[in-house]
Amino acid sequence: MRRLILLTSIVILFSPLYSFAKNKADTIDYWHVYYNKNVINKFSLIDKNPTVIIQKKLVRSNDVLGIYYGHDSACYECEIGIYIKDDASQKTYLVKSKGVFNILKIPVSKLLAIAKQKNNYDFNLYYYDSNHRNTLIFHLKIE
Repeated sequence: MRRLILLTSIVILFSPLYSFAKNKADTIDYWHVYYNKNVINKFSLIDKNPTVIIQKKLVRSNDVLGIYYGHDSACYECEIGIYIKDDASQKTYLVKSKGVFNILKIPVSKLLAIAKQKNNYDFNLYYYDSNHRNTLIFHLKIE
């Protein structure tokens, strides 16, 4: 009887450790997209083909596209930013900052100027940090 109680106690004590060891972390990167101060989309790594559409005829000169990116391995001293990459894999940096949990703000007029210069109104935006994170955050279409 004593042995049964001891064995049951050991199983009860170590079962949470076994469960913890076999499960992977359940946190994923996520990001919110703002147009001026309004959230227009919420995405995460689970989303397939995240897309943001901007109507060119509705854009005002002071409009801003903001991206708030969150993840569980924050680096408070790391450089972070948003860039676009063209077909030749050339990067055009749109905004850079330091730290985490900041809304990275891109003037929509800057996006329009780049689109006009490249004669391409569809491109992918990427989030990066100096910890080698390069994440496709969404496909931007300017119509």
